[in-house]
Amino acid sequence: MLLPTASRNAALQAVLDLITATGKLKFRDSGTTVIAEITDLPGTGFEAAGATAAGEANFIGDNGSTIVSGGNPLTITGITAAGAGTAIADAVVTDSADVIRVTLSVGTSGTDIVLDNVNIADGQDCVLSTAKLTQPAS
Repeated sequence: MLLPTASRNAALQAVLDLITATGKLKFRDSGTTVIAEITDLPGTGFEAAGATAAGEANFIGDNGSTIVSGGNPLTITGITAAGAGTAIADAVVTDSADVIRVTLSVGTSGTDIVLDNVNIADGQDCVLSTAKLTQPAS
């Protein structure tokens, strides 16, 4: 199946509508324990599907109004479950009822979410320089 741009954007927007601005971004270890989270995504949470690129929706950065970038990162902080340092395996976006709507890859490059560090400890900040959802064409 091959989705044209309008269909990719519509499919992704439907997912975004399930999440809304009250969604949460949770970073998990390999055993799916949440080790860092943002419980209230800034602004609307995401730009509209297709606003920057076909089939993509970027997260809104810490300033609450523009997309995540080097100049407007999104910052997460490790929670108690992270302990002295735990590797982040993936991230999930949930709706306000904690239903997982999307699972994202995480790394220091070439992933859905790009972090400055993928090992996080309790109280440690990590900076997201790229964070987006993508609906592929096929």
